[in-house]
Amino acid sequence: MCRLAPMRLLFATTAGMGHFGPLAPFALAAVDAGHDVIVAAPGGFERTVREGGFEFWPLGERSQADAGALFARIGAAGSFQASNILMLRDGYAGVFARAALPAMLSLFEAWRPDVVVREAAELASLATAGRYGIPHVRVATGLVATERLILEAVAGPVGDLLAEAGAAAESATLIDEPLLSLTPASFEPPEHRALAHRFRAERVARTPSAPAGPPAVYVTFGSEAAGQGHFPLLYRTVIDALADLDVDLVVATGRAADPAGLGPLPRRVRVERWVDQGLELASAQAVVHHGGYGTLLGALAAGVPQIAMPLFSIDQQINAERVTEMGAGLMIGAAEDLPRLPGPSADGPKVRTAVARVLATTTYRERSEAFARDIAALPTAMEAIALIAALASG
Repeated sequence: MCRLAPMRLLFATTAGMGHFGPLAPFALAAVDAGHDVIVAAPGGFERTVREGGFEFWPLGERSQADAGALFARIGAAGSFQASNILMLRDGYAGVFARAALPAMLSLFEAWRPDVVVREAAELASLATAGRYGIPHVRVATGLVATERLILEAVAGPVGDLLAEAGAAAESATLIDEPLLSLTPASFEPPEHRALAHRFRAERVARTPSAPAGPPAVYVTFGSEAAGQGHFPLLYRTVIDALADLDVDLVVATGRAADPAGLGPLPRRVRVERWVDQGLELASAQAVVHHGGYGTLLGALAAGVPQIAMPLFSIDQQINAERVTEMGAGLMIGAAEDLPRLPGPSADGPKVRTAVARVLATTTYRERSEAFARDIAALPTAMEAIALIAALASG
């Protein structure tokens, strides 16, 4: 592709790999294309951003008092659905966005971006772009169904946030922006397939071949679950449920947990705080996970069948349900069914039955490999930069 004139591109995210992960391929592509890139995120997320090789701009973080009041309201919500809507409306569009807004305004004053590239839960950049008339795009952190749910939940508070940032009243319509997605259209319902510009990361994991020895099963509940009270009980339950299957088990706990907390492990079980997920999926025959978008996409790209167990977020349930609907694996339970924190436990026998069924049934792998081919055929994230440049040029 022809080289574009250098642009200033702001990538804006809330903290957490589930939010930043989908942005990263586009930010890397922008850097590789020679553009000036800054990633703005809450200050506590600096290490992750800098480890990705990006320049970082710290945003303010919620106060302990505001966070405590927010989570008290969420804890008192009458249902899983209600608690998730509260988190979106009062958390991401309220407490989090207002904490980030002063530093975001300062960033725009000091370094006026040509285009803002944000993820759906990061709303301070949207409000500030509205104030300065800066074009912006949104990167999906889930399926289109998740994106629509987020937009509906935050629509009211965003108007207040735009006013607080000094944006014109008519800027409220700016939340309807171009959507970039890493999900292949074939995995979405037909009515959602044309609602996003779809790309893939530069590097796609190879589809694993049949193993010479016992099948490998990879278990991850993402980077957040262990720190939210799910460790060690959930992890130990899954390990014990799969210990007598003829499999090699690799478990990633996330940096918030010490694997030693799991106690003595059965043979052929390896537990690490952090692994290269792409490498693990390249050799796995099945993955057990929480329905997070990053693991969902990684498994689809590698052609690996999934056993999805939603834990704490409504997008996880949407993803897990779609895995089952599309024949790429199985869903166990639902987040609504899990006890409140601390430490829900999986149903061990159901986990074992699901993993055994997925390993024994070739159609799950065949469907997963079909999605891997669809992802490999997508244009790369580098090609999204031309779309972003078109926005900058008006």
